[in-house]
This record gives sequence, C-alpha cells and structure tokens, in this order.
Amino acid sequence: LRLSQPAWFYPGGGWVQPAALARSFLQSAGASVRFCGGVAVRSLRWAGDHWLLLDDTDQPIERSAVVVLANGADALRLLPARQWPVQSVRGQLSLFHNQHVDSPVRLQLPRLPIAGAGYLLPSVDGLAVFGASSQPGDAECSVRDTDHAFNLQRLRQIHAQPMPELQALHGRVSWRLVADDRLPLVGAVPDDNASATGRIERLRDTPRQP
Repeated sequence: LRLSQPAWFYPGGGWVQPAALARSFLQSAGASVRFCGGVAVRSLRWAGDHWLLLDDTDQPIERSAVVVLANGADALRLLPARQWPVQSVRGQLSLFHNQHVDSPVRLQLPRLPIAGAGYLLPSVDGLAVFGASSQPGDAECSVRDTDHAFNLQRLRQIHAQPMPELQALHGRVSWRLVADDRLPLVGAVPDDNASATGRIERLRDTPRQP
C-alpha cells in the first residue's frame, strides 16, 4: 500500500496469532506439559517449599515450587503486593468481512502489518483487522460504535481508501495490563513485607518472594 506518511520497515520483523502460538508451544512441550483449562484459581499460598494453588473452597488444585503469572490484570488479585505501577487498558479492534459478496466496499490490505498511531493487518481468514482504541480504566465490555468510528479514522490516516459503514463492522474488546513506564514486568515478585523495613536504592537489592 502507498502510505500517507513516512514509516520504518523492519524486514526481520514478524507477527503471530497468539492462540496458534500457544498451541504450538504446548505441542512442542509434549508430555512435559499438562494443560488444564477452565479452572479458576482463587488464591496462592506459600507452604514452606512450594506454592499451593487453591480453588473457591480453599482446596489445592496444584502445587509447584515455581508459579508464573501470565494472566494480565487478574494477576493483581493473586499477588500479595499492595502497590504496582500498572493500569488496565481497554482496547477495541475492528473486524470487517472483506470477502463478503454483498459488501459495496473491499478494503485494500497490506502484504505486511502496518503499525503507527493505529494498525492494519494482512488478511486474517478473509477478515480485515484494524484498530485499536485505548482507554485506561474503562471496564465496559460491549463493542461500541464510537470506538469503531475512532478505528476508521485511524485507518484513514494509515491509508486513504473507501471505508466500510459502521454497521458492517464487528469487533472485539479486551484488556491489557500496562506498566506506567511501558516496560515488561518480568522476574520474581517483590516481597512487600521485607521491603517495607527501609529504603531500597537499587532494584537488584529488592527482597523477592520465592
């Protein structure tokens, strides 16, 4: 596509479909991993040399020496930490059936993903995927026409072309947990009780939970 503004091109970059990537990880791990879906963990409890994952009745679901939390904003419910420099951000992306025979509009899609103030993906199973809105602290889960309009405006800025009507769009809403400095949160969780005893000047000296 001819872009309306300069852009960086990363020929070594790539993009993935998260669900497909997760499936490939599980497949590669083989017998060393047991996937257990549809189970709610109410709390975590340290039991001397391992963690207990407890259900709603306070019964153990599983036990492990190491627990990795990769569940977005819900991780804050399980962490016994008082203050984290993070916030939940709502995002809505827009989907358009680009191969629908009754549609008077057919969006031109790129061969590679385009990302800037907004983004536009190559065809995903016949869908044009673009967006996305960004609203910190917004818990509304329904798809909104106002956000579709916002996404269309961003799409026009990426590439000027005939746009579909709002009623032709579908969407998906989700939330991401964003650190205030936009950097990843990786590593052992700080121990609030231990760190409360005095001022810590260096991050590497912060006491950690096991």
